[in-house]
Amino acid sequence: MTTLKLKAGMLRGAVLGLSLLLFPAVSPAQAKKPITREGLVKAVRINGLSTAELIQQIQTRGVSFQMTPDAESELRAAGARPEVIAAARSSYRPGAVVAGSGGGGRRGGKQPQPTATRRGPDYDELTDQATAAYDMRDASRATQLLQQAIQLSPQQPRAYQLLGFTQLYLQSNISEAERNMRRAIELGGSAAFRVFHDHMNGTFSQTCSGTLFVTRSNVTYRADDGRDTFEAADGLIKEIKTNKVSGGAFGMLLGGKNLGAFHLKVKFGGDSKNYNFAPLTNKKAESELIIALVKAYGGVQG
Repeated sequence: MTTLKLKAGMLRGAVLGLSLLLFPAVSPAQAKKPITREGLVKAVRINGLSTAELIQQIQTRGVSFQMTPDAESELRAAGARPEVIAAARSSYRPGAVVAGSGGGGRRGGKQPQPTATRRGPDYDELTDQATAAYDMRDASRATQLLQQAIQLSPQQPRAYQLLGFTQLYLQSNISEAERNMRRAIELGGSAAFRVFHDHMNGTFSQTCSGTLFVTRSNVTYRADDGRDTFEAADGLIKEIKTNKVSGGAFGMLLGGKNLGAFHLKVKFGGDSKNYNFAPLTNKKAESELIIALVKAYGGVQG
């Protein structure tokens, strides 16, 4: 049975994965730092980014390590999908050499003195600070920083996504969370939700935990161990509804795991399959938000 303490840790871990590990703050003059092996392993394990988003970051930033058999084994053990490993294998970038570190000072050459300048935090720094505030359960501080980031760069989706996440899980403000998650999706990002996935035909007697991602074009799910994963384009999603049997006496026997349960009916060729989920928070309102977003951007009429 998943305890409330464990669930809080999972939520903090997810938002940490969204910002700190893959989006370190860099100055405008610096190239984006390649992702380290440790950082990629942690990001995969935390499961805060969809497979597509993770691959995009790998291809944009590169990785600082070569895909040795040992590295591949470690990533697979963390739950990495084959696509993620393939992207990392083809995106190796040796670390950049720091200017002035080649021994010029020992030859007597003068080193240019850096100009002391004061500037405000950039977008990445603001979202990193907001993530730290979230980890400290300081919703007010996190919200303030993310609103600053949005003012600084209103066309980037990440701050909206983190703000919606903060409002949903720290403030229980469903309406504001929905507003910011919608904006994140509209800008090409995603809304991430921590959920149980049922393995026993809607009974929730056997489950795994993972993350459900809603975007403009699809819904994806990835279990924390990487074993249970699917992606459904909007056109394949024929129905999304709350389950008729959700909670009640039966739910109490399961420790409340099916509170707010809902299902996605996905059509694959001539077959269809139901995927049953329930929010880790056991809040039905969160399920209703997920359903609203999928319908709004996927055209599901069920």
